[in-house]
Amino acid sequence: MKKKLFGFIIIVLMLLVGSQAFATVYYVDKTTGNDADTGLTEELAWETLAKVATFAQATEFTSDDQILLKCGETWAETLYLYGTGTSGHHVIYGAYGEGVDPIISRIYHRNYMHGNVTGDNEYITIQNMRITNGAGSGVDTSTINYITLQNLYVYSCTNAGIEIDTEVAALTDWTIQDVETTGNTGYGLVISCRINNLLLERVNTNLNGFDGMNMNHGTNVVVTACIAHDNTQDGFDIQCGIGGLTATYQYCRAYDNVSAGFSAKATVGSTATYQSCISYGNNEGWEVGNNSNAIIYNSVAYDNDLIGIYLFNDDTHILKNNIIFYNGETPAASGFQVSYLMVGQTLTADNNYYGVHSLGRSIYVNKDAVFKTFAEWQAYEANAYDQSGGSGDPLFTNAAGDDFTLQKGSPAIDVGADLGATYDDGLSPISVWPDAVTTLDQDDHGDGWEIGAYVFIPGSLIPMIMNYRKRLRR
Repeated sequence: MKKKLFGFIIIVLMLLVGSQAFATVYYVDKTTGNDADTGLTEELAWETLAKVATFAQATEFTSDDQILLKCGETWAETLYLYGTGTSGHHVIYGAYGEGVDPIISRIYHRNYMHGNVTGDNEYITIQNMRITNGAGSGVDTSTINYITLQNLYVYSCTNAGIEIDTEVAALTDWTIQDVETTGNTGYGLVISCRINNLLLERVNTNLNGFDGMNMNHGTNVVVTACIAHDNTQDGFDIQCGIGGLTATYQYCRAYDNVSAGFSAKATVGSTATYQSCISYGNNEGWEVGNNSNAIIYNSVAYDNDLIGIYLFNDDTHILKNNIIFYNGETPAASGFQVSYLMVGQTLTADNNYYGVHSLGRSIYVNKDAVFKTFAEWQAYEANAYDQSGGSGDPLFTNAAGDDFTLQKGSPAIDVGADLGATYDDGLSPISVWPDAVTTLDQDDHGDGWEIGAYVFIPGSLIPMIMNYRKRLRR
C-alpha cells in the first residue's frame, strides 16, 4: 500500500512540474547580443527585437516561456507579441539585469499574426518596460484575450499611450497594474471595445492630450486605486454603445483635468458605481449623461470650477454619503454643487453633505431653471431629499493641500448611512496614490459611518496604523 501511495505522489509531482519542464528563457541584449546566437543565455543573447519576431514566427513561444530584455538598453524597434500560454502559465515578455527598465518604441499585436480573425486567447504578460513612440501608440493591440500589463511606463507617444481594440464583439480578461501613461499626444489609455473581466489597478495617467483614461466598459470592470490628473479632457471617461454593462470605480482620484474628473456617458441600462473616490480641481467633478446610470457612494467633489456633480440625463442615480463642497465658487453667479436636470430623472439622495454656495445656493434644478438652498432641496418634489444630510463646512484637514481627511469635530463623522458589507471599506488616512492606497472597515471605527471618502481616525492613532501596515508588509 505504501509503495502504491509513493508512486501516486511521484506521478502527481511529475504532472505539477511537467507544464514548466520545457519552458525556455530567451535573452536580448542590444549592446553585446548577436542574432546569430541562440538567445538561451545572457552570454548568447540576441541583439534585436526583429530576431525575437522571426524566431517566434518559426517556433511559437509557449507556456512559461520568457523573453527578457536587458535593463539599461534601448531599442528603436517594435516588440511584436507572439506566443500562446495557458491559464496560470503565461508567455512573459519582461526584463533582466539591473538599472533602468529597457526602453522600446512600441508593443504591437494583431490577430492576423496568428492567422486568426476571431480572437485569440494568448495568455501573455508584458512587464517591466519603458515605452516611447514618436510614430504612434506605445502599446497597440487588437483582438487578444487574457493579457496582463504590469509595471510599464508609457510616455511621449504621438498617439495614445495604450490602445486596445478588437474585430470581434468583445474581449475578455485583461489586467493592467502599476502602469503610468504620461505626456502622450492622444489618450493616456483608450479601450475602443468592450472588455469583460477587466481590472485596472494602480494606474497613473497624466498630462495626456485627450482623456487620461477613455474606455468602453463591459461586464465586471473594476478600476481601483487609480489616479488621473492634468489631462486635456476628462480624467476617467467611460462610454459604450450598448446597455446593461457595469463598471466599478474604487478609491480613485481625479484632479486638475480640463473637463470632468469622472465622466459616464454609456447607453441606457449601463451603470457606473463610484466608491470612496475623490474629484477636485476639474471643470466638473462628475458628469453623467447619454442615459447612463450613476451610483456615487462615500465620495468627495471639491473645488471643481463649475459643478460638483452634473446629472444631465433622465435615468436613475443614487447619491449617498458624499461631500459635495466648494464647487463653482468662482464665478459665484454660475457655479453650484449638484445639477439635477431632467423631467423623468429618478434620483435618490441621502446623507450627503453640501457646501453652502457663496450666494446661499447649493443645488441647481435645471428642469425648473432655479437654484435651491439646501433647505429648499430637502423639501423639493414629492420625495424629499437628504433628510439626514447637511450643509456647511465639512472641516477637511487641509483641502488646499489636497488632504480630504476629516478633522476632529467634523459634522461628517459618524453620521453616514450604513450601505452594507459591499461598500464598508473607506480610505485610510495614510493612503498615497497610486501605489500605497489602503482601506479601513467603516464598521470597525467610531459609532457610525463617515460621510466622504475617508474613515476618521484620531491623529494620535495614525502612527500606530502606519507601524501596523509596515509590519504586515514584512
